[in-house]
Amino acid sequence: MIAIWWLSFLIHSVSNPANTSYYPLIPHSYYVYRSNLGQLTVTVVKDTGENNLIRIEKAPYGTSKEYLTIQPDGVYCRGREIKFFIGGTSYWYKPPKPRIKWPLIVDTCWHWYGKKLVNDTSYDAIATISVTGVDTVDVPAGRFICIKLTDELHVSDGTHSRSTIWLAPGVGVVKLEAKCAAKGILGAVQKLLHADTVSVELESYQPKH
Repeated sequence: MIAIWWLSFLIHSVSNPANTSYYPLIPHSYYVYRSNLGQLTVTVVKDTGENNLIRIEKAPYGTSKEYLTIQPDGVYCRGREIKFFIGGTSYWYKPPKPRIKWPLIVDTCWHWYGKKLVNDTSYDAIATISVTGVDTVDVPAGRFICIKLTDELHVSDGTHSRSTIWLAPGVGVVKLEAKCAAKGILGAVQKLLHADTVSVELESYQPKH
């Protein structure tokens, strides 16, 4: 009975549009993740323009900068720049692609249709982001009750990616599993590193207020 009450309470709490704590983007917060490709660190810094932020990921194979914008209805990805030890690439979404939207309600989804600009070449793209359930997740940083999302992207250049993300209130990304069949330099690096499948788990985090 207590478990049923708790699950009902949790689902109700994530359906509250004001509850944005499942994807906190606090400047100078610092996260450390364990992955199958080595240790990954993430920090958030302010970008130019109101409500614009950059999420910086550093890993043994390179650095990624994800450009995000916070809107009243969610967080949107404008694009990403990636630098590898053998080169780099970038891509941008027109219009910005939703990363997460409020409210978070289980069994709902969002659809996005737009363009993906890869190194100045434009491709048609379709994405579906779904809130699939509530999970209890054990990672090195501890045990968390999380909302589970899936994000599937199809691009006309042949790229297909699917990621599953577990989000905890006040923390953000606790766990991530992703599969991607990319083209171009990103696809070449994936083959070199055997990185078409990525698994990430939170080790520690230091939110700054």
